Amino acid sequence: MSKQVHIVISADSLALPRPWNQKNLDQKPDAFFKIEDTYPQLVRQHLSTALPEREVIVSTFSARGSTMGRPAKMTRDLFDWLKPDAVIVHHGVVDCWERPNGKPTVDLESFEADVDTIMQAHLDIAPDVLLIVFTILPTNEHMLRKFPHQNEIIDTYNAAFRKHRDHPNLHLIDIGAEDTDLAARIVHEDGHHLSRFGHLLYAERLIETLGETLHMPRWYRTLDTDPEADDMAEAYKAISTEIATGDRPRAEASIERFDQTYGDSARGRYAVGRLYNLLGDPARAFRSLVLLDNADGERLNATGLLAITAFASLEARDALPFLQKAYFVDPSSRAIVFRLGRTFERLHQFRPALGLYEQFLKTGEDEEIRNMRDHLITRMNPEKV
Repeated sequence: MSKQVHIVISADSLALPRPWNQKNLDQKPDAFFKIEDTYPQLVRQHLSTALPEREVIVSTFSARGSTMGRPAKMTRDLFDWLKPDAVIVHHGVVDCWERPNGKPTVDLESFEADVDTIMQAHLDIAPDVLLIVFTILPTNEHMLRKFPHQNEIIDTYNAAFRKHRDHPNLHLIDIGAEDTDLAARIVHEDGHHLSRFGHLLYAERLIETLGETLHMPRWYRTLDTDPEADDMAEAYKAISTEIATGDRPRAEASIERFDQTYGDSARGRYAVGRLYNLLGDPARAFRSLVLLDNADGERLNATGLLAITAFASLEARDALPFLQKAYFVDPSSRAIVFRLGRTFERLHQFRPALGLYEQFLKTGEDEEIRNMRDHLITRMNPEKV
């Protein structure tokens, strides 16, 4: 198995950071999605956690205003030259959007031809590579007042994706067709982009889809593909829908009941953490993962997950013990070495950080870790040491 995992994403602005108002970044801070809030970064963080022994690279080729014609012209890059383990295509909303002249940006025939080009290139170049395609989400009531026929146009353009449902090694993520209420919650207030919940849910769907391809531990994968966890899967999906409706008290009560029923297993404990994460409560998600570290089975990955979550959620001094514990369990994990070293540096413990980097580099060349070591050497002086 390769030590590297490469996920390649071709997308429009839906995968990019976005402030509510580009001229006033302080306006509506809850609607300002920074790079760490976007689904490509959430996927990278999760994969680094689930696969601590492998280097995870997520290459995102996103451009605001880009259409399906962009990936159609990049098929050799996407499926061959970038050597991907999976390719994600997320375009279409720009193509189908109604313009002042009453016509979509890209006519339907051209859009269909671009989709067909991508599908054929997948078969011709890399049929064994997993291809994941997002359909276009319906817009909200605010936009429909301006463009009353927009959702009808979206549905017509989505047919260009849906006709390929049986395409080999394709996973079509079609949330608009699955659950219109959920789709409405995923769309940002502006009617185009993803809400914060949308980025979280898209990341969840991608992790579920990537699980088997990347040989992730079973309890990191989708709940609804495990015949032994049908009841848990149904409960999980029901609570996800409650979270999407915005009924927080009801969702909190449901998560507590879910925890009482399924929280004794590693898989259930992990699901509780994911639900609290979707709810936007990282503190309780973290507490759930602390308990996961004491669960039976998959202990190595549970320790790594806890450590990396600690790095993201806690102050450096509080995160340090979790990271040190994870390192002793698996000193070869690049993800843990990276975060433990950074934590030492934050605490101005430069010698342990330097020793950590040098020990890791003895096992093989790693450009980023080497650059961290070299940068640290330039910072060090007798007063700091």
